[in-house]
Amino acid sequence: MKPNKIQLVFVVLLALALGVYLLLQTPAKPIGGERDAHGCLTPAGYSFNEDVGACLRVFEMTPDILQAAKIAVESVGQGYALTVVSFNSFEEPGAYDIVLERGEERTKETVYIRQGEAVAPKNVQLFYYDPAKDRDASGNVLCSRQGLVAIERAVSPDSIVEDVVRLLLKGEITEGEAAQGVSSEYPLEGLSLVSAELAAKGVLTLTFDDAQNKTVGGACRVGVLWFQIEATALQFPGVASVTFMPEELFQP
Repeated sequence: MKPNKIQLVFVVLLALALGVYLLLQTPAKPIGGERDAHGCLTPAGYSFNEDVGACLRVFEMTPDILQAAKIAVESVGQGYALTVVSFNSFEEPGAYDIVLERGEERTKETVYIRQGEAVAPKNVQLFYYDPAKDRDASGNVLCSRQGLVAIERAVSPDSIVEDVVRLLLKGEITEGEAAQGVSSEYPLEGLSLVSAELAAKGVLTLTFDDAQNKTVGGACRVGVLWFQIEATALQFPGVASVTFMPEELFQP
């Protein structure tokens, strides 16, 4: 006897239900893809390189870059899922920045290679703002330099003032720093540093492009924006004062 339409519908629904059940029982793949025995993300093209001692995409690298990566790994020590994720090379012979990720947490670390050797980064301070440190006896926010908070960052050993100001403009604050009250209105859309010129008597002129006029506003806000850049620049030897161009920047 041939099955009727009701029986056919029932069979189809039963098959669909079984399929959904089996799908739900299938373990989900780890976020980021499968890792091999060394912790390399093979679907992303990474494989373990015995000579370097880390996961990398060998097709992206020249022999010089591979040698620099080896020096970088030797300086930090091998480990599970240690991966060379990016690199920069410079005109100076033997100068490279090698960016590594360690562990499944993918913690980033940059190793600076200069003249074929790993060198220590330069520690600088970025000045952010904490309104809780900038109040009068009545609890009013003063919008003064008193609220500036120095946050240490490790940067390239040959970083100059322009590099560090540009880093400040990115407004990168960790979750831990934010939890402690550290804040910043940077980044500002469209704001970029064009140049920095140090003249006689230590006057540093920073020229910006602010095509969208993001540096104007209330006196409190623009004052803090000014103070953050000024304090960050003043840490450099030879800088005695800071001026901004065009002159209409950071005006209330």
